[in-house]
Amino acid sequence: GTDEVTCNVCSRLLPPVLLNMMLGKRMEEDTEQDALFGEKSSRRTTVAEALDQLDVGRFHVQHLLRMILAWVIFAATQESTPYVFQGLRATFHVDEDSIATFAASFPLGCAAGALAASPLLDHLGRRGTLLAILPLAAAVSLAAGMAQNILVLNILRTLQALAFSIALTGMSAWYIEFLPTSTRGMLMAAYGIGWPIGRAVVILVAYLVKEQWTHFMDVSMVGFMVLFVSLFLADESPRFLAASGRSGDAAQVLKRMYESTQRGSWENRAVSPEMHSPVEGRSRARELLLNRENRNLLIFASLLFMMLSSTTVLLDTWGPHLYHQLLTPDAAVVPHRILMLFNMGDLAGIVPILCMTTFEVAKRSSLIFRRCCPSFSLIILGGAEAL
Repeated sequence: GTDEVTCNVCSRLLPPVLLNMMLGKRMEEDTEQDALFGEKSSRRTTVAEALDQLDVGRFHVQHLLRMILAWVIFAATQESTPYVFQGLRATFHVDEDSIATFAASFPLGCAAGALAASPLLDHLGRRGTLLAILPLAAAVSLAAGMAQNILVLNILRTLQALAFSIALTGMSAWYIEFLPTSTRGMLMAAYGIGWPIGRAVVILVAYLVKEQWTHFMDVSMVGFMVLFVSLFLADESPRFLAASGRSGDAAQVLKRMYESTQRGSWENRAVSPEMHSPVEGRSRARELLLNRENRNLLIFASLLFMMLSSTTVLLDTWGPHLYHQLLTPDAAVVPHRILMLFNMGDLAGIVPILCMTTFEVAKRSSLIFRRCCPSFSLIILGGAEAL
C-alpha cells in the first residue's frame, strides 16, 4: 500500500543507517500505541463520540466544581469595583471624574483581553493559556494593591482586567470542551451559581474592611493563584489536543476520564486524528460565518450580549451607589445587607434556569425572551425617566 511505496522511495533517497533509525523509531511508536490501546484490535473514535458515550459521573462533578470556583473568583474580581470607590476617595482624595476613570479601566482591559484571547487559546491551548495568564493576573492584582497613586492603579487595573478577560474566555472554552452533548445545557447553566457566590464574598469583605480597598486586590490575587493550582492538576482539553494532531495525548485524557467516572470502558479504543491546518481552519470559519442561519444567529447573539453587557456593567458599577442614594441616603456606607438580599435573589434565579435547561425548553425560553426583551427595556427606560 502507501506505506510500502513510501519505504521504497525512502530506501532510494536516504542512507541505510538513517533509514533504519527512522523505521526503528516508527516501530517503537507503533508498539507503544498497540500496548496502550490494543491498536490491532481497536476501533477508532472521535473525541466528540467518546465524550458523548461517557455517562455523567465523578469526573463531571469535579469539572463543574472547578468551573464554579473560577466563576467565584472572576465575580470577586469584577464586582469589587463599586466597593473600592469609598476607599479611593479616602486614600487618594480623588474627585468623581477620577472615580469614573477607574471604573472604566476594567471594561477597557476586558475589551483588549477579548481580542487577545482567541489567538492565545489556539496557540497555547486552553489549559496552557490559563497556566500562563493566571500567575500574571495574580502578580498584577498584588501590584495594584500597592499602587501609590490613582494613575498607576488605573493602569494596573486595566492590565488586571486584560488578564481576567483572557482567563475567563479560556476557562469557558476549556470547560465546555469536556462536556457531552446530552447534558451540556444543564452543565453550562449550573456553574452560573458561582457568580452570586463571588459577589457575596465581595459584599462580605466590603462590610468587614470598610475603606481598606487593598483587601479586594488581595482577594483577587489569592483567587487567581488557587485557580492556577486547580488547573495545574487538571488536563488539557481533549478536543484541542485532537485538533492539534496530538491524538495520543487526547486518548490519554479520555482514558483518565473513563477511569475516574467508572461508568464505561476505554479498552481497545484509539482517537481518530482531527488535525486541521491554519488555512483549513480559517476556511472553515469563513464557511460557517457565511452560512445565512449562522450569520443571523451571530448577529442576534451579538446584539443580545451588547444589551446585556451594557446593563450589567452599569448595574454592577453604579448599582450599589444608586441603592445607597435611594434606600439609605443618610448612611455613611452602602447598604450591605440590602445588597446581599438582592444578591440572594440573583442566586435563587439560577434554579429556574437549571430547570429550563434540564427539561429542554431553552428554545422556547429564548423565544419568550426575544419577544419580551423590548418591553422590559421600555419599562426600564420609563422608570429611569421617572427617577
